[in-house]
Amino acid sequence: MNNQEHENPQRYIADDEIDLVQLFLILLKRKYLILSTFVVCIVLGAGFAFLKPTSYEYLTVIEIGTTIKNMEIGNIEAIESSAAVLEKVKAAYIPLNSQSEDSLIAKVSVSSPKNSKLIILKNVGSQQLEKEYSALHKKIADAVLDDHQTKLQSVQQQLLSQVARSKSDLDKIVLPELMQIKTKTLLENIVHKKRNLRALEDEENAHVLRSSIELDKLESKLLGTYDAQKIKINNLKNKASREEAVLAALKSQGSNLEKKKELLTQERNLLLTQIKEITEALDQIQKERWRAPTNVDSPANALTLMMVENQLGQYRTRKENLDFRIEVDLTQKNNNFDMLLADINRQIITQENVLAALVVEFEIQEKIHVREVTQAKNVIQQFKADELKLQSDYKRQREVKQSEINDTINRLSEYNIDHDFIVDNQKQRISELDAKLSNLQATKTLGVAVRSAKPVGTGKSLILALAGMLGLMGGIVMAFLAEFMSKVRQQQVG
Repeated sequence: MNNQEHENPQRYIADDEIDLVQLFLILLKRKYLILSTFVVCIVLGAGFAFLKPTSYEYLTVIEIGTTIKNMEIGNIEAIESSAAVLEKVKAAYIPLNSQSEDSLIAKVSVSSPKNSKLIILKNVGSQQLEKEYSALHKKIADAVLDDHQTKLQSVQQQLLSQVARSKSDLDKIVLPELMQIKTKTLLENIVHKKRNLRALEDEENAHVLRSSIELDKLESKLLGTYDAQKIKINNLKNKASREEAVLAALKSQGSNLEKKKELLTQERNLLLTQIKEITEALDQIQKERWRAPTNVDSPANALTLMMVENQLGQYRTRKENLDFRIEVDLTQKNNNFDMLLADINRQIITQENVLAALVVEFEIQEKIHVREVTQAKNVIQQFKADELKLQSDYKRQREVKQSEINDTINRLSEYNIDHDFIVDNQKQRISELDAKLSNLQATKTLGVAVRSAKPVGTGKSLILALAGMLGLMGGIVMAFLAEFMSKVRQQQVG
């Protein structure tokens, strides 16, 4: 069972493989069928090729005429753009002029070569329909020509009117009386404009003088404000310097008193040390006195006792003097120093407040100074800006008036230099208008439904070639189909 399953895939693969030799043998076996199919297709193709009617191409070329769209520029342009004409022909002229030839409407094609003034009408058909095509093309072309002729006549009328006016102007220019009147008018115009220019210059000079005086006043006011504020600020600075000197003197006095108090404290400490030493000495002497003999009968004892008493008296006196100095003298000096220091501190605080007030006043005065100076400068700057604007306006007016004078002088010079030149210019303008008239071209047809020299469409040789290829391919298909049906019958019989 496994061997059978293993052999079946190999057999299937072998059946799916294409044997080119077998295919060739099949084609060789069915060669008559292939040949007969090929012959039948060739015969049918030949019959169609020789029985098919011959078609020709019928063309009508419409050349769009030229006109002048802008009379001032005078540029030559097409009467109508090719795209517009193309749309009109497709949307209107072909349907309107083909109502009796409904079968030909779909066959009429219209085109326009790129960047050209040509409209091409085209039909493809047999020679028997040549008259119908010619009539249809002529109707369409006549519709385009009539539309363009209407537009062209309007331009021609305008040009003819301009030519008539130019000739009338030429007749007027030639008259000498008109030339004298023209010259006199131009001279009077020049004098009037010069008078206006001088009046404008006088007005400008007067304004400049007034502006200069006003600017000097503003600058003087600014300097006065600046100097006055500077004086106030300098006075405040001097006053502050004096007050600072007084404050420094007070602080120096206070510092000296502090140093004196320190010396007084040192003196008190020194006296207290001396009192302590004297007290210790008194205690020692008192102890010695207690140890001394109380019997003073002998001179030695009396002398010793007297010396001790004398020494005790001296130490007590010194101690009392020292206590007096501490309690009275030093205390009084300390109190005096404290009173002086308190007074000096009050003066220092008062002086510092005065200085603080001066600093605030100085800052306020500085701000006032800056504000007033800034305002004065802004006024001057605005005044200068307005003056510059006015000067610019005066300059522009002078330039305009001077330009008008120069234009009038140039016109007078041109008019007086060569009167014949003006006449020639007018004649040249008439010639240009005549040239424009001659450049107008009407829309025209370059042949109506002209038949092509050679037939168009699929040729006989191409039809026979296609029939042969189709017959060969059909024969091969029929051969394979016949072989397939033969194998099917064999399997059914087997």
